[in-house]
Amino acid sequence: ERLRRAIALSNRFSFAWGLVAFAALAAAARPIAAIFTADARVAAGIALYLRTAAAAYCLLGVFFVSSFVMNVLRRPYHAAALALAQAFLLTVPLAWVGGRLAGLEGVFTGIAVSYAVAGAAEAGAVQTKLGHSSQRMLRPMNFSICWRYFLSSCETNVMASPVAVARPVRPIR
Repeated sequence: ERLRRAIALSNRFSFAWGLVAFAALAAAARPIAAIFTADARVAAGIALYLRTAAAAYCLLGVFFVSSFVMNVLRRPYHAAALALAQAFLLTVPLAWVGGRLAGLEGVFTGIAVSYAVAGAAEAGAVQTKLGHSSQRMLRPMNFSICWRYFLSSCETNVMASPVAVARPVRPIR
């Protein structure tokens, strides 16, 4: 139950942050574009991207959170497969079709649609995996091992001396 609440909170935060980022980028699209180029056509393209593709950043954040969750659930190949599918089965074809239909605006719209579809699909995949998860999958990692490794690698106090002496790291048992 705690995992489900954490995922829901993370998704809500990502969605809200994406909306705030989109609003800020859309509002400041012209000044941001002017930083990168003086050419009016290129600046218009940058501004168009910031107003079109950035609209789906909220679901792209959900996609990233869901990918992280899949890794935590010990399903890294699933997360990688969905990331590759998002890139090659969604983004490239949708951007190509959008470009054919509506030019540059269509390309950016295709990218935004791929972000939205991938975010929703990955979130759905996570919910499906959580519904079929065994206790073994949800068992937390052994953080004591990670903590011991961190402590053993930080035995030298870097702040005490301007030149830290490197020590070999003890193997983890």
